[in-house]
Amino acid sequence: MGWIISVFFILVTLGFCVVYFSTRLEQRRQENRLAASYLLTLNQYYKDTQTQIERIRCYRHDLANHIQTLEYLISQKEDSSELHEYLGVLQKKYQQLVEAQYCKNDVVNALLSSRKQHCEQSQISFAIDVENGDYAGIDEKDLAALLHNLLDNAIEACERMPEGEARRIRLHMAQLPDVTLEVANSMDSREKLDFRTKKNHKESHGYGIKIITDCVKRYHGKFTTEFSKEPPEIIQKIALPKL
Repeated sequence: MGWIISVFFILVTLGFCVVYFSTRLEQRRQENRLAASYLLTLNQYYKDTQTQIERIRCYRHDLANHIQTLEYLISQKEDSSELHEYLGVLQKKYQQLVEAQYCKNDVVNALLSSRKQHCEQSQISFAIDVENGDYAGIDEKDLAALLHNLLDNAIEACERMPEGEARRIRLHMAQLPDVTLEVANSMDSREKLDFRTKKNHKESHGYGIKIITDCVKRYHGKFTTEFSKEPPEIIQKIALPKL
């Protein structure tokens, strides 16, 4: 009789083990699917950024030619008020393109320009301090992924703030002696200071943080997050030794 009870408990235990490991396996498969989807999104974002860089280069070249042509036409025409007005519009657009050159890395320039435009639409003050360099010591896809996640987290925190409160983001980038990224952003003073995301898609946020930490580990770097209560602020810092 005793051996029957023992066999019964063994079978029950094995049953629980099968259920547990089956559940864990399915969770891992789901996590892998989500991670693959997130990485695919980042890769597509990188490709879109490269396409945008080429468009800007072509537009900048064409715009410079248009301005030179208009300057010549103006010099040949007595009543040139309309041409002057059109030239002013083109010069303004050209100046905006020139001002968007934060450093010698086109991917960084395109990404920062995109995020600055988003901040302007969301009434977020975005102060950019970038050392003028090419950041060649870091793979462009890694650099784009780090900036993408850091800035999107900062923008999300600012957009949760109540109307009327000052929304600010500060970015500092340097490449000597190590490549450093520092993003500081204001936050809702009523929020609890923790690392839990407030996004609807928590899985995406989790993989965004995982991508940051994995990337930092590959470069044997450091990733830290600090909180300030006065004023309420989050500061995220990354330091990567150049390969």
